Amino acid sequence: MITIKETAMEDVKNVQRLWADGDVMRFVGFPNGLHETDEAMQQWFESLNAARPGRNHFSIYENGKYCGETAYGLDKEHGSAGLDIKLFGFARGRGIATQAISYAMEEA
Repeated sequence: MITIKETAMEDVKNVQRLWADGDVMRFVGFPNGLHETDEAMQQWFESLNAARPGRNHFSIYENGKYCGETAYGLDKEHGSAGLDIKLFGFARGRGIATQAISYAMEEA
């Protein structure tokens, strides 16, 4: 079963691990991964909380196992929006991204 939930502090270590994975991050310009400190991740999470609901981030789990993230950002000033998805390799090609992106769009 796929569970998609608003990212909470308890999910931040999983996000940090996802970003450090070069196989995941090569799609966004970090082929060696993005290695953030615990302090940087705390700051990211605080920034995220301050930006909600105009920007939000969701953690994706399958049967309790962390699979990745999806997010949206709204730019009302310019009438635009952005979507993001990142999944570990084991979670790709199985329809998880489709479900997660649809969820993020509904939440936006």
